Amino acid sequence: MIVDINNLVFVEISGVNLGMTRLYARGKVGERVVSNAPLNKGRNTSVLGALSLDGVNSINDGNW
Repeated sequence: MIVDINNLVFVEISGVNLGMTRLYARGKVGERVVSNAPLNKGRNTSVLGALSLDGVNSINDGNW
């Protein structure tokens, strides 16, 4: 079976939560690290993209 590479399209989907914060911090020895973090949990969003030899064909930011 021979595949024409001009017909290949690679699709990738990725998701992320926009309210991500670090759970741990680094500080000087013997000192407590104090930091602020958002109170809301953030919104989940997805990114969908398609790539071929022509370049990026489409991008969707999860608002389908």
